Amino acid sequence: MGLFSHGHLLAFQLNNRIGIAKARLVISIKYCTSQSETCKQDENTVREISTILKHNDWHFALNSSDLTKKLNPHVVRAVLQQNHQVGDPKRLLSFFIWTDTHMGVPQNLHSFSILAVALCNSKLFEQAHAVLERMVKSRKPPLEVAADAFLAVKKVGILPRLDCCNSLLKDLLKCNRLELFWKVYDAMLDAKVNPDFYTYTNVINAHCKAGNAGHGKRCLHEMEEKGCNPNLSTYNVVIGALCRTGGLMKP
Repeated sequence: MGLFSHGHLLAFQLNNRIGIAKARLVISIKYCTSQSETCKQDENTVREISTILKHNDWHFALNSSDLTKKLNPHVVRAVLQQNHQVGDPKRLLSFFIWTDTHMGVPQNLHSFSILAVALCNSKLFEQAHAVLERMVKSRKPPLEVAADAFLAVKKVGILPRLDCCNSLLKDLLKCNRLELFWKVYDAMLDAKVNPDFYTYTNVINAHCKAGNAGHGKRCLHEMEEKGCNPNLSTYNVVIGALCRTGGLMKP
């Protein structure tokens, strides 16, 4: 199948787990961009919950408060981002699971990634694996989950192997998820990942699929200059796209 399998997706997210264990979560707490009253209320809720989570009786304290009525995906995500204040990733995991039964709406996908990274930083790989399994079982399509996980771990300076990146690009292309395709590709370039033959082939296919045969042709030349010799199939993709757009008639 073209889509990531369950095992492939988990391998994609955890293949650099040793590196993740050494990483530090540096994602900003700025989950609101406006200074609206709702935003300020959420910030206060985040501070209250983070303070309560420092205590062993946090379950009782939260259940006895009105904070359950103020929960939303942004609040949960912001609390997880402040894991250094709580100081106990296992407690954050318990809190995350607890919110599932009190919030009534799906979790923000970034929350899964943030929590998984925090657990891996403490070498709690089994728990991190379980979080990613919950992420896979969420309501989002598997490829959207994979792309989100890729972009989230990239923010903390971690990238999967190049072959995993290429596999994700290929599957996004097959499913016509071009917007996600370019986000992942741009993140690879931003991280100074050097494209190989398979990366270039995916990018050329993406350009041609979007009707940008000229961009595909330029990418083909760049590929040749970088020593990634195209094969016959790669040339045929570009030629076919140029034929469809009348590009072969241009000098």
